[in-house]
Amino acid sequence: MNAKEYLMQIEICQNTIDEMEELKEEIRENMEHLRSIQTDHEKINISKNNDKLLNQIVKMAEIEEEVDKSRLEYIQQKHRITKEIITLGDAKLSRLLSLRYIKNLSLAEIADEMGYDESYTRHLHQKALLLFTNEILNKKE
Repeated sequence: MNAKEYLMQIEICQNTIDEMEELKEEIRENMEHLRSIQTDHEKINISKNNDKLLNQIVKMAEIEEEVDKSRLEYIQQKHRITKEIITLGDAKLSRLLSLRYIKNLSLAEIADEMGYDESYTRHLHQKALLLFTNEILNKKE
């Protein structure tokens, strides 16, 4: 995996975290719906569906727990990569990588932010990726 692919994992992690948050919200809504159905059944004393409803609630709770576990793993991965960017040996290149991969700015937006022209920013980006490869990725091997 090259430096760009490695750093793009931050965006992938954030997208996955967002999707998991949406899934958790959907699970919560479904659990509330099932609980209300269970309550309605209890009011009219229909017990044969209660076990089925309880099983569905338990299953949803287990899925929510798994989502939380996976979400935590993605958050940890995102923080690890962010820390690697921040600890890069060149502050200017570290800032460029932070703007690109943590804040998801385009190279044109980074050029405006840093006060450079876009061509020079592209050059710095390549230089930053090379430095990241040498200082971070090669040391992992």
